Amino acid sequence: MAEPLDLAKAILTAMELEMAGLETFIKLARKTKDVTGKNMFLRLASDELDHMKFFHQYRLRLEKEGKWSPPPADFKPIAVVRPALQEIDAKTKGEEHADELTALRTALELERRSVEFYNRLMERTTDREVRQLFAKLRDIEEAHYDLIQAEIDSLTGQGFWFGVPEFDLEAG
Repeated sequence: MAEPLDLAKAILTAMELEMAGLETFIKLARKTKDVTGKNMFLRLASDELDHMKFFHQYRLRLEKEGKWSPPPADFKPIAVVRPALQEIDAKTKGEEHADELTALRTALELERRSVEFYNRLMERTTDREVRQLFAKLRDIEEAHYDLIQAEIDSLTGQGFWFGVPEFDLEAG
């Protein structure tokens, strides 16, 4: 079994992950020429900002209730998130304009890692409220993942939109 959840470390790391998502989606929006893709990335960035605000408010509530135990001073949440960010950032580094498909695949990878992160946090706690909190965020990140995958499927001509075939070769 994984080590027990340190809620303060989890929240600070989640805030860092959401900040990374916000920065990545803004960067991808700036690099994407397609207006629809640009708007999707800006919407995803807005959602990440909302998640950061949510974690901030949750932390303040824990502090007010006397339930916040800060992690050690040497804890750096970015050290947990940085390797994944560097790998994702390397995909578009140095490009003046990322093509839409590359940008979407980068966003998809970020969302996949977010889902995995929240799943791992859920596995490490028995606190019902905390599990529900991370489950809610995981579900939102999964919805982002599905949205991005649907856009990729549409761009690549896979013939699917949200997992539903756009046409039926057997019809008729």
